[in-house]
Amino acid sequence: MRGFTVFPSNWEVKPLATIAKKFIDGDWIESKDQSHTGIRLIQTRNIGQGKFNDQTDKFRFIDDTTFERLNCSEIFPGNILISRLPDPVGRACIVPHKSQRMITAVDCSVVELDGNVIENKFFIYYAQTDAYFRDVEAECTGTTRKRISRRNLGGIKIPIPSQEEQKRIVTILDQAFAALDRARALAEVNLADAFTVFHASVETLLSTHKETWIRGTFEQLVGQVFTGPFGSLLHKNDYVQGGTPLVNPSNIVDGRIVPDASKTVSDAVLKRLYAYQLQSGDIVMGRRGEMGRCAAVPPAMEGWLCGTGSFVIRPKEGVSAELVGYLLRRPDMVERLTGIATGTTMLNLNNRALAEMDFELPAPALQRNLLNSIKGLEEASRRLTDVYAQKLSEIDALQKAVLRQAFSGQLS
Repeated sequence: MRGFTVFPSNWEVKPLATIAKKFIDGDWIESKDQSHTGIRLIQTRNIGQGKFNDQTDKFRFIDDTTFERLNCSEIFPGNILISRLPDPVGRACIVPHKSQRMITAVDCSVVELDGNVIENKFFIYYAQTDAYFRDVEAECTGTTRKRISRRNLGGIKIPIPSQEEQKRIVTILDQAFAALDRARALAEVNLADAFTVFHASVETLLSTHKETWIRGTFEQLVGQVFTGPFGSLLHKNDYVQGGTPLVNPSNIVDGRIVPDASKTVSDAVLKRLYAYQLQSGDIVMGRRGEMGRCAAVPPAMEGWLCGTGSFVIRPKEGVSAELVGYLLRRPDMVERLTGIATGTTMLNLNNRALAEMDFELPAPALQRNLLNSIKGLEEASRRLTDVYAQKLSEIDALQKAVLRQAFSGQLS
């Protein structure tokens, strides 16, 4: 067996399918069969690591008539749901006690464990171990998107001590995980507070001497706005590995440019689209979807290619690209950009609308002072967030260590 090399000698090890009273796939429900009310459709995104995730952005349902016509299998509180898709494949949770009726989608497996053999919570704890996930990954198929079949999932070996020992382990892990959850929640709150304090401090800083800022259009104060190449000029089949990176909106993350190695272009394409090459000190900005995504181009990225869906903003002499980036990412500016964008399915901002938008900008000397102050705040915030991010990493590592002890018979 993969995973832990040794279980306690008095534990049995059995395939998952042999300790289940029911082991079935979810139902194939096409979009046309879904409705806005009725029987709740549970999907893979509802399956968290050991927990049922009810905080999704969109609930889906089918009506009673469709339920009967498709001969769907209803799921019940206490059933185990296992995702056969990432991330990660094999994550499992227990169906909670809810008043509404529920079914589950085809990429989930529904398991009713034999309570005379194994406790639900014991299985759920084991299904969070590295050993379990290594076994699941070894049985997955597919390269682009791994998945596991119900048959292969049913063959995953599960360690089974006596029920008395299962209950003892569950009791200890319940207490340990409750303490770890409290520590994690506190660290997450502190991490969120650090971000909030940073943004509030920047807002306070930018509000200082606001009456001295110069007013005009964005083009008058900042510089020219160029639209990146349209899809007719740059196709997916132009992408190569190891070429010059593209900067699409998806590559702009938290004010930084994050390249994608799978989206680069050859020298020939770069030469053909030389007019869209970025210069150090430019601002690249997403013009589709989420408004306000922008980043200054550092010297190391000069010569990269502006992708489809992006603008290039070329600031005038004396205008700080980094400061303009901070201003464009402010919540009130994001709201303003959203207001001048068009489109219902996906927002789209044209370069004229941006160029003619009312804007405010401090004088060059004040720009430099503000930027230095913001960078100081950012550095202090980064040090603080690193502390809480490290705490979260340590909590995750401790949780894994506790699980390793539990399933190697080392819990006392």
